[in-house]
Amino acid sequence: MNPSIDKRIIHVNNVANVPLILIKGLKEIGYNSILYQPLLNRENNIKSKFKLIYFRIKDIRYLRRNVEKNDILHIHYGFYGILGILSGKKYYLHLHGSDVRKNLKSIILGSITKLCIKKAINVFYSTPDLYELINPIRPDSIFLPNPIDTELFKPIECLKSNNDGYLNIFIFARLDETKGADKIFKIVDYFSNKDIKIKFTALKWGSDYSKYEVKYRFVNYIDFIEYDKLPIELNTFDLIIGQLSYGVVGVSELQALACGIPTITYFNYNSIYSDEMPVLNIENEKEGIDIIIKIYNKKLKINSSYSVSWINNNHSYLRVAEKLIECYSK
Repeated sequence: MNPSIDKRIIHVNNVANVPLILIKGLKEIGYNSILYQPLLNRENNIKSKFKLIYFRIKDIRYLRRNVEKNDILHIHYGFYGILGILSGKKYYLHLHGSDVRKNLKSIILGSITKLCIKKAINVFYSTPDLYELINPIRPDSIFLPNPIDTELFKPIECLKSNNDGYLNIFIFARLDETKGADKIFKIVDYFSNKDIKIKFTALKWGSDYSKYEVKYRFVNYIDFIEYDKLPIELNTFDLIIGQLSYGVVGVSELQALACGIPTITYFNYNSIYSDEMPVLNIENEKEGIDIIIKIYNKKLKINSSYSVSWINNNHSYLRVAEKLIECYSK
C-alpha cells in the first residue's frame, strides 16, 4: 500500500497524546488525519459494565459507518484492536506499554490482546522492550519511536537561571512499582539528612503516591501539569529523574531531553538507535546518587544541546510521521 496524499488516516484512542502528535506531524507533511476517541468509563460497578458495553457498540457503529475502504485505520492500545475486528475494518495496531506488559498476563485481556495483535495489518510498538513480548505473536512488528512535539518541548533559556542556589530536581515518573519509584526514593532518602542545597519535586501521580507523601514530607508534591504548560514547568528544573524500571524511556524522559534538561534514567536498549541516547544512564541507586553529587559540585558537564539535537533526529514529530508513512507503504 502506498498512501496517497488524499488518503484519510484515522487514529483511534488518544494514549499519552501520541496519536494527537502523530496527527499534527501527518497534517504538516500533507496527509489528512483525524482522531476518533472511544468513549471511556472510569467507574467500577455493575452499572458501569453495561455502560461500557453500550459505549463499545457505539464505537463499532461509528467505525462501520465512517471508515471508508481507502482509509487507514490506526488503533492505539492493544485490546482496542477489537473495535477494528468487530467493525469489520482492517487496522494497524499500536502498542504502548501496559497494554502488553500487564494485559498479556491476564487470561481474558491477554486472549483479546493476542487476537488483536494477530489480526492487525501490522503492529507498531513504542518502547523496545515490548518486542520481546510480542515477537512470538508478530515477529514482523515495527518499532515506532514515541513522537515529541519539538515545537512545544524545547529549551527556554530565561527559565533556566538558578537564583536560589539550590539544585532543583524533578521526579518525572509515576509513583508506583512499574516505574521504579522505590529506587527513585532510595536516592531521595540519601539526601534527606544531608547538609546540601537540593530540592526535590514530584507529581501527585501513581498508586503509591500517598505512601511516599507521608514518608518524604520534605519533597514538594505538585498536581499533574497540563500538557501545554509542561514545557514551561520542565524548564525551571536543573535535573530530571525518570523511570528506573524495564530499562526503557517513556514520553516523559523524551520531553525532558527535548528541553535540554539532564535526565537520570535506566536505559538498556541503545542498540536500537544509530547513536547513543544522551541520558544519565544508571543501573542502581548508588550511581544516581553519585551523578547528583557530581552535578551539585559542578564536576559533571552536560551537553544539553546534544540531547536537543538527538531528540530532533530520532523522536521529532515530523520524523516519526514520515517513518509512519513509510510503514504504511510496506
